[in-house]
Amino acid sequence: MANYLSPIQPWVVDIMKSREANPMNIMYKNPYVVLQSGALVVKKGYISDEEKSYENRMAKIDELICDPPVTDCYKGCIISNNINNLELSYSTGQTPVGVDFDGKVILVEGESGRKVSTPIILSVDVDTEESNNTLKMTRVQIKCFTLKQLEMFELFFMKPGMNVMVEWGDSSL
Repeated sequence: MANYLSPIQPWVVDIMKSREANPMNIMYKNPYVVLQSGALVVKKGYISDEEKSYENRMAKIDELICDPPVTDCYKGCIISNNINNLELSYSTGQTPVGVDFDGKVILVEGESGRKVSTPIILSVDVDTEESNNTLKMTRVQIKCFTLKQLEMFELFFMKPGMNVMVEWGDSSL
């Protein structure tokens, strides 16, 4: 039987030994979770009969990707548990959902004056399966604060077949 796992690197062993020797240093660790969706969400009203065909819809999407209007679409969504932006963590204007890949804040339309933050990542459970832990199943628990915020969150993360990337770890000061 061949062994495909490499031995643990010496620097990893050194870090684990130093953590074991100094349990109080754990307070300098800052866990983070980042949830990302690459969905292109377009603000559009009525769809005419000519736009319902597959070719016309694909042409419209290509047009938006190549030359997106500033106010008509959001390119993806990023939600993180360690945002240092007070506008996102404690909003008093429109309700935020996250940030797109261009850095534009995604806001819920028709809702203002609420004191809510972006959706909060409450927990992440990662189960590794298969040989060499190649398959990872992740359960993410999210808290949305308003119904409209949940509806916007659904557009980016909760559609069947949606690809979502989850990054997690810890960083030190």
